[in-house]
Amino acid sequence: MPHYRWLSNSHRTVLDAHRRSSHHSAAVSRVRRSLATRLHPVARLGAGVGASALALAAIGGAIGAPLLIAPFAATASIKHAMPESPMAAPRSVVGGHLLGALVGVAVGTLLGEAALAMAFAATAAAMLMMSLQILHPPAIATTLIALQQHGDHWLPVQVALAGAATLILAAIVLSPLLHGRPYPVRW
Repeated sequence: MPHYRWLSNSHRTVLDAHRRSSHHSAAVSRVRRSLATRLHPVARLGAGVGASALALAAIGGAIGAPLLIAPFAATASIKHAMPESPMAAPRSVVGGHLLGALVGVAVGTLLGEAALAMAFAATAAAMLMMSLQILHPPAIATTLIALQQHGDHWLPVQVALAGAATLILAAIVLSPLLHGRPYPVRW
């Protein structure tokens, strides 16, 4: 019998269950660290980008939105190549893509799709992201995609939010397995 005889039977049961679950958690944690240390960094990057792309395709198909687009693939690569970077932080991912979509829609509505309008939109988005400390370079491409959309001006904003949320959730799930640590490193 354990050394905590002074506890009631129900308290002993709870304590024993906690110790077993802690042991299980430690074992799972060791497996995660082992997987992360056994994979070459290039393999971790490839697995992270590939799994994120599949998640984007699946969620995009389910909601009827084009989520598997170049800026989100670039975001996935930043998240798995440099998860500790401020550019990989959720605030930069969500804020950058949202701001990029809004700037793209606004400039496209006001100035059209001319090359000068595109250059202005990309410049404005980059400067605003930098000023707000949410710089996320792939989101500058989101700006240009949003600028080129015709019709529903809210679609680029919805796509930006859905894609960013999908990538953050994918990183939360994948990071412990691929990198041996939780995501996000910073908010």
